[in-house]
Amino acid sequence: MLYVIPVYNEEAYLPAFFSEFQTVFSDQDRAIFVNDGSTDMSGRLLSNFAAGSTSIEILEHRTNLGLSSALKKGLARALNYAESQFPVVTLDADGQHNLKMLPQYMDRFKKKDLDVLIVSREFQLYPLWQKTGNRILSLIATILLGVKIRDIESGLRIMNRHALELILSNLVGIRYSIASEIVYICNLHGKKFENIGRNRINFYRSRPLISDFCINFGLGIFHLVKARLKHHFTSGGRIK
Repeated sequence: MLYVIPVYNEEAYLPAFFSEFQTVFSDQDRAIFVNDGSTDMSGRLLSNFAAGSTSIEILEHRTNLGLSSALKKGLARALNYAESQFPVVTLDADGQHNLKMLPQYMDRFKKKDLDVLIVSREFQLYPLWQKTGNRILSLIATILLGVKIRDIESGLRIMNRHALELILSNLVGIRYSIASEIVYICNLHGKKFENIGRNRINFYRSRPLISDFCINFGLGIFHLVKARLKHHFTSGGRIK
């Protein structure tokens, strides 16, 4: 497997994350960490963790460019690896995700021959405004795409190479938009997709703002309109 993990000012969380990550990271796996301009000790912690390893790669942003840019850089790098290293798994570096269930999710991904599997989170620890915003965006996507979306913003994903190539060729990537864009892009282009869960989170920690709700909603509509127009002009039919 290939792991792509963005990092931004995570020094308080990285030691515990490394400890848990090593329970699922095997000798055959590869990990790509993207240090997104961290100003704390995250960079040094990453260097120490990767020291002497040929399986761990660290990419750097000199300044903070945001989650979408960090993930895009890591995912683009993943395409340089052989098909045998796939699928790719994205994780949050703060240890929010419970990795004990990852082997079970990977088994489901392979048995159902999925292109994309997104693992939903439990929301007991989240404030009401955060839960409401996620539920609204997930409901809108469910209605527009005709696929049940439980957690459109989850960072725990499993994707094959074909889905990753599609995502990178269509991604806009503004702040945190990559999460919802992945959902829209893959479903609008007919990829075999599931959003299941719920994965117990270890704690609540969130950086998105109200403005990110508007950005994510707007880009979802953008991808929908773009796909409909492409279908219209390539098929010669009318947009339904």
